[in-house]
Amino acid sequence: MLILKYTQFLEQLEKGTISPVYFFTGEENYFKNEAVKRIEKILFTEETKQFNYNIYNASEVNAQTVVTTLSTVPFLSEKRLVIVRNIENWTEDDKDIILKYLDKLLSSSCLILLTTRINFADNLVKKVAKLGKIVDFAQLSERELVSWIEKKFTEYDKKISLQVAETLLELNGTNLFDLSNEIEKICLYTSERNVITEDDLIGVSAQGRVYRINEFLNTLFEKGKVNALNILENLFAENEEALRILGAIIWRIRLFLYALSLSKESKLPTEEIIRKLRISKSMQKNFSTQLSRLNEKDLVKYLNYCLNTDFEIKTGKKNSVLALENLVLSLCEGSIE
Repeated sequence: MLILKYTQFLEQLEKGTISPVYFFTGEENYFKNEAVKRIEKILFTEETKQFNYNIYNASEVNAQTVVTTLSTVPFLSEKRLVIVRNIENWTEDDKDIILKYLDKLLSSSCLILLTTRINFADNLVKKVAKLGKIVDFAQLSERELVSWIEKKFTEYDKKISLQVAETLLELNGTNLFDLSNEIEKICLYTSERNVITEDDLIGVSAQGRVYRINEFLNTLFEKGKVNALNILENLFAENEEALRILGAIIWRIRLFLYALSLSKESKLPTEEIIRKLRISKSMQKNFSTQLSRLNEKDLVKYLNYCLNTDFEIKTGKKNSVLALENLVLSLCEGSIE
């Protein structure tokens, strides 16, 4: 059974080859949507699309309705396009109705069946494979995602480095719909500039502040007081709340304590601890290095420093900026420096 990859499917479309029936499977819905848009563009103008285009959900409509639509003569167009989502919700009777339609497949219509997974033993799948095309829209690997991001920016005449592309993934996750929207916002934000920087991502992304705080924490527990104080100053300049920063420091210390506990009691290796705690990729290297030279006694002391700072801020005993600066100096003494 021949299954096309998305790139192979695009190559066929570029040749003007459109099958009368498709099975779109796989978990990458963004590419499924893109594929449908490309077929629409080939088949219709804006004027003819509204008369010859139908989208159904298999959980809301029976197969007979779909066949009736497929059998309707297209209006001012060579073909009618009918899309059915979530066909795994159809009953066997519904599938039999579609099978009977496929026995007398109409060249005047194009049917696209969408699902996440297909059963290769299913008669409907076998029939579509014989008369049409099955296209697998698999999720991209991390390497493929980075390549996709770089290519997406070139569509806006923008350039992005490998490191910045990885940061974009770190900030926004792997959902292509979210990434596509974020890329569009970044490109609008950068206006006439062609090169995208990490600062551009952070300035636009809703997760930018979280990223800045993580950068501060990594610096605090890795590079010492000078860099940590500089980043802290920038956070305040960006109107970041002192208690939010303090809360992040406390959370990181507790994370270290939990990791040490897992290492001591469960004898888990650092790599397994990182997976168990779901440490983000940008944190992993620093977290592993820092963990190797921290001990429970110091961490408990650092946690007490934080709790004292919390008390000072909330009671007004110290200005929040001064309180956090003093905390950074305290945490950067001894083994952390």
